[in-house]
Amino acid sequence: MNDEFEKLWTLYQNRLLEYIMDKVQNKYDAEDIFQEVFIKVNQSFYNISDKSSIQSYIYKAAKNTIIDYYRKKREIPIGIEGDISEEFISNELSDNISKEMAYCLRNILNDLPEKYQKPIKLYDIDGKKHKEVSKQLMISISGSKTRIQRGRQKLKKMLFKCCDFEFDAMGNVINYKKKNNDLCKKWCK
Repeated sequence: MNDEFEKLWTLYQNRLLEYIMDKVQNKYDAEDIFQEVFIKVNQSFYNISDKSSIQSYIYKAAKNTIIDYYRKKREIPIGIEGDISEEFISNELSDNISKEMAYCLRNILNDLPEKYQKPIKLYDIDGKKHKEVSKQLMISISGSKTRIQRGRQKLKKMLFKCCDFEFDAMGNVINYKKKNNDLCKKWCK
């Protein structure tokens, strides 16, 4: 590492780590992302002709690495054919959601209007990009994004009609309790 890069990195490293920790919230993941950004910037440093724009380059590299981090976390390596497969039910969706909640969520998703159900299944379960979703459903990319966003909002409302949730400081579900209502009986048998 040459002196020029070392001085520059020393100047930005604390603010950059704070920026990453603000976006990621998990200290260990943030430190891993910080190291990845360091490696990317170090490898590219000598190819950057205008060193005055290095700050924007560093933050852009951090932003892209954070986006990649969230994409990897969201990937669920399963396929579906027409409906959510049983493998989806048997695998936990995250560390916080039990098999029982996955079963309820599947039933709630299946009760969404098809207009929202299909884009969510393609994007969130099959892992397709908005471009692929829009092409398959013959809608615009912004239409795909809108339907997924609205569908998620509808899912959330339906889920809250069925259960009460307890969250930790990071917004993760740590506990839930089914409400004794007809919707809950229908979705979470």
